[in-house]
Amino acid sequence: MANETAEATDTVVDGSQLVLLCLPLATFILWYLLGEVVSPLKSYPGYTNLWRLYHTYRGSVHLVYQKLHEKYGHIVRVGPNVVDVDLPELVKPVFNDIKGDWKKTEFYHGSSALVNGKIVYNLFSETNAQTHAKMKRPIAKYYSPVGVVALEPHMNKIIGDFCHALETRFMENGQSFDLGKWLLYYTWDVVGAVTFSQPIGYLEKGHDFDGTLGDSESALDYFAVVGMIPVLDYWFDKNPVIHVGPPGFNTITDISLRHLVDRYQGKDTDYHDPEKPDFLDRFIEAKYANPKEVDDAQIISWLMINMIAGADTTATTLRSAFYYSFRDKRIWKRLQEETLTAGLHNKMPVAYNDAHAIPYVEAVVREALRILPGVSMPLERYVPQGGYRLSDGSLLPEGSILGVNPYLLARNKEIYGEDVEDFRPERWLRSEEVGETEEEFERRLAAMNSADLTFGGGRRICTGKNLGLFQVYKVLATLVVLYEFDLVEPNREWKVINSWFPRQEGGLHVKITKRDTNLASAENIVMMKGFNLASAVLAAAALISPSLAAQSTFVSPSESLAFGLSIPDDTNNNDLYFSLAMPRGEYWGAVGLGSHKMRGTLVLMIYSSASADNVTFSPRLATGHTEPEYYSGLDYETLPDNTGFVNDTTYVYSAVCHNCREWPGGSIDVNSTAQEFIFATGPGGNMRSNNQRASVKLHYEHGTFTMDMTHATGPAGPAVLNYTTADDSDGATLVGKITEGMYDWVAVSHAVFMVGCFFGLMPFGVLVLRVGQWVRWHGLNQGVAMLGVIVGFGLGIKTSTLYNRSKSFNAPHQIIGILVFIFLFGQFVLGFMHHRKFKKTQKPTKLAPIHVWLGRLIIVLGIVNGFLGFPLALSPRYDYALLAIILAVVSVMTLVLSCKLLIARRRRRHREQERSEGPPPGYNAEPWVVHGQQPFQATSFEMGSLGKNGRVNVSEAQPPPAYT
Repeated sequence: MANETAEATDTVVDGSQLVLLCLPLATFILWYLLGEVVSPLKSYPGYTNLWRLYHTYRGSVHLVYQKLHEKYGHIVRVGPNVVDVDLPELVKPVFNDIKGDWKKTEFYHGSSALVNGKIVYNLFSETNAQTHAKMKRPIAKYYSPVGVVALEPHMNKIIGDFCHALETRFMENGQSFDLGKWLLYYTWDVVGAVTFSQPIGYLEKGHDFDGTLGDSESALDYFAVVGMIPVLDYWFDKNPVIHVGPPGFNTITDISLRHLVDRYQGKDTDYHDPEKPDFLDRFIEAKYANPKEVDDAQIISWLMINMIAGADTTATTLRSAFYYSFRDKRIWKRLQEETLTAGLHNKMPVAYNDAHAIPYVEAVVREALRILPGVSMPLERYVPQGGYRLSDGSLLPEGSILGVNPYLLARNKEIYGEDVEDFRPERWLRSEEVGETEEEFERRLAAMNSADLTFGGGRRICTGKNLGLFQVYKVLATLVVLYEFDLVEPNREWKVINSWFPRQEGGLHVKITKRDTNLASAENIVMMKGFNLASAVLAAAALISPSLAAQSTFVSPSESLAFGLSIPDDTNNNDLYFSLAMPRGEYWGAVGLGSHKMRGTLVLMIYSSASADNVTFSPRLATGHTEPEYYSGLDYETLPDNTGFVNDTTYVYSAVCHNCREWPGGSIDVNSTAQEFIFATGPGGNMRSNNQRASVKLHYEHGTFTMDMTHATGPAGPAVLNYTTADDSDGATLVGKITEGMYDWVAVSHAVFMVGCFFGLMPFGVLVLRVGQWVRWHGLNQGVAMLGVIVGFGLGIKTSTLYNRSKSFNAPHQIIGILVFIFLFGQFVLGFMHHRKFKKTQKPTKLAPIHVWLGRLIIVLGIVNGFLGFPLALSPRYDYALLAIILAVVSVMTLVLSCKLLIARRRRRHREQERSEGPPPGYNAEPWVVHGQQPFQATSFEMGSLGKNGRVNVSEAQPPPAYT
């Protein structure tokens, strides 16, 4: 247990050592409390940055801030050095700052890129005002209204593609679809068209075929979270050793680079018309006009910003406009009437100037921008030199951070009225019914405009503002003119996740039909199709019409799983027809046949295919409360017409099974009126695999139901799940209550024990021995760590037996874990033997070096094994948290050991100085006596001679000669 630094130390633990052990923690607490006491922001209630990070990670920070402002007023402290203010009066001095005194904070750095070990900033992440102006100056004119109008032909072509896709995929067969998702496909394709003269292809393929949309969401999630504690970005995404940040925009980078090279080499003439210039043409023009300031790397940076920042916020605004208009028929009806009166049905696609000229269309767009701004998190700025005095008289100190959230400004009741949570476009129009004069309206409109931070303000205003507004006005007016939309679930609200750019999920599942031909003639539609360059692609997963077969259907209460069953009434036919459906976003879904318990059931499981555009079916047998094993003996045929990814929202699998009435260990009774079944769904997430044997996580939700098999008996035919048959259970009854929120607490506890021991207790034991040389405390600490590892090892063995991926104990994590466990016992024994022998001999032993180096090997293997464990548990994202823990532990240990080393060096120099100078001089009663020299001998004039003790012998004194 002791190593070479403490072989001569066997200290008795006393109270002073305990005080020293607790001193770092006490110091930290005192430092934090002292910071709160002396903070210039202490008059405002506040929190830590970890609190901000947590709510940002949950995607609800805008709602939390809103509640805080309702409780504490316009000024709320949201971090140790951060205040959030929803005072419109700050917009002009802070964001229209001409001198550039209000500098952007490091929050924005997270959106930069690490290229060849160097951080490369872009128009958004560059915080230096002069550098930003230099980057923006060569291309600013291309984003002006005049510059964007020239790009309208490219937008018209994509609008044609959009309408053609909606008609051929959904209108002709009456299928419903998620309009919100298709609006996102449109905005990404139109940005591709105006940038490269070629869409990316989402409208043509109908899904995120290259993963870019998913990567974009992940990158925004990361950017928003690390922005709360910007230093985290240097540990993760900007780490020059190991990159552990968000998914990169590799696809967008490749697209940008490919188009740039093709443009230089003239390889894009099949789709690029020089008479219709795009942004790439203009960026190359800027390079030739500014050769010293613009190179190809700068062009790639502009292209990527165009793609990444130009689509999501536009889709957010369009979703809001349609969502609230659909839910209020009065708004939708007035939009139709206003566009008809303006004659827009004769001008397809609708031009921006025509749409913008209609006051009510503009009012709907302005209200959509207000109700959910494209940026709904605080825009942060450093308080300039000298501080800034707020309207309440308090002074924000220099260097503190002030944040202004567009989402909260848009809910200022003093400016927008008491109904700020209502979508009311009329607030942007003159209220003639209440007698509002033109002058009064102008003042009210000016006040609303002054509080509008949707696109930022001043020199930092969004570069692509005009491009985004052009798209919103054009596609909104065009779809209003051409189509009728009916919400499939009118009462279902959407979910808003705020990750810098807010994104909406759900709430826009619609069916589409053409407007009356008097409003939108067939000729107009034909003209729209003329803009389409892509071939018509029908939905890959379209459900056929319901069959005539009898069917029993079960729908889980949370609507996370649906199961349909049909039984042929022919006694000579032993087939069973079944269908499973689950919404996108579920990890997996399964139904177990034959029992209300897992043991002995035949499990029919589905999950997403690797490409996410199809479904994988996996038959399994359950032998107990462990992961069911793949059953290769099932004889079944997939029904392709009833299988696939339907409407981009639901995974459906249908099949006819030839031996599903009986299987090893179980069976079902097709004549029962209450046949038992179980069901389960995995946790939220994306499981994508074509492997039928793929291992899965523990279910999140599970329950039991019975099914009336006689109700499902009839003519042979496939079971069908659609919006008619899968709304409610039919012929099936839920038994008892469902269990939700299931977690594998064994695996979680295993992780907690192991991380706590290897990343907490063991490093602490090193510090105890190295810093204080407290051998007994070290032994006690390592003993506790040993017990924790034993418990964690047992939990690991237990959780390994629950899953197919770990039952064989041949995974690298398990092999290394067993070795570490054996090494740990060996090290413990070696340390004990060394300690006993040292106490007897007080001499170093040969066991000590082995004990020390084995301990170091254990810690290294434990760290490596931690990174292998989370992927084995199908939770690799926790490796990021593990890396953060390691960096924190290493930082603390480095700091403590460095302080110890400095103190030791200072003491050593002090001792060496004492030895070289000798003892310090004290009081000398006889300064005339010089040590080391012969004493002075008395002459005839002395009072006497010196004795042996060096003093005068008075008895021998002689009188002095007489005075003459």
